[in-house]
Amino acid sequence: MGGHARVDWLFQDDTFTSLRGFGYAEERVASEGNEALNARVGWTFENWSLYAFAENLTNEEQQLGVLLATLLEYVLQQPRTVGLTARLRF
Repeated sequence: MGGHARVDWLFQDDTFTSLRGFGYAEERVASEGNEALNARVGWTFENWSLYAFAENLTNEEQQLGVLLATLLEYVLQQPRTVGLTARLRF
């Protein structure tokens, strides 16, 4: 039997999308920076393993990007997600 744990912190600073040549009044659109905290812990046995995971632990609703088609819609970070993964090797 063995186990492991992992924690990830992801960070992205503000980004800018250039719209030059597309006919928009604004030549650049800004997307705010974002961050996410994820964790995973698991155990491995002879031929099977079990993992628990959590994504976006802080449950922040953050803008990940702007859709160029409208400039009014945003792609949002997924809400906190938790779950279990079981694997069987044969």
